[in-house]
Amino acid sequence: MYSSILSCPCRNSSISRSKVISIEVKTHPFCTSHFVRDDRWFKYWTMKFLNGSIDPTPSFYFNDFRKNGWKFFNYVKILCDTVNISLANIVHSFQAKYFFSPQLITPLQLSETIQDWEASLRSQ
Repeated sequence: MYSSILSCPCRNSSISRSKVISIEVKTHPFCTSHFVRDDRWFKYWTMKFLNGSIDPTPSFYFNDFRKNGWKFFNYVKILCDTVNISLANIVHSFQAKYFFSPQLITPLQLSETIQDWEASLRSQ
């Protein structure tokens, strides 16, 4: 009476990856710290006089961290911003792709497919 093979008259044979898997990207905590994100911290590095003018070349000793600290934190901020933009673009392009299967798949097959996706995403 009934077929021995389960079939489903599926309306859609593809689904967006974003509906199957969610991705949370974590960067180094330093990239989200006040040292990189708070503009007030960057103001520490500028030497302002009482009249409001800024000394472009403060006279610190050569090995004083305050002499080049602003450059260091500014470069780290630029690096963190670049990494965040790149990661957002990678995740967006990954989730914009579709998973296609003309037939039903088992939970194990779906799990293996997701693991393959994860491995390919990590390798980028």
